[in-house]
Amino acid sequence: RVEEGLCAGLDRPAATRDCNTEACAAFRTDFSPWSGCDAPCGGGQRTRVATCQLSAQPGQLVDNALCEIPASATVEACNTAPC
Repeated sequence: RVEEGLCAGLDRPAATRDCNTEACAAFRTDFSPWSGCDAPCGGGQRTRVATCQLSAQPGQLVDNALCEIPASATVEACNTAPC
């Protein structure tokens, strides 16, 4: 702190200032087509690949953790009828 008398006639600096004014990054998830089912009957699985991208820059891949992609979005049951 500076003595008030030393600042006579000077403008006091602002007590606050803006920061982090850039917009927060937004992400989107893109999926590949589903694969074929790995079993003809009796219950199988099919999969697809999920990628996380910057919304403002399509094709710019980022860590999939930023999109919080659940495993259920990339694997599903198929051909569940009994053989």
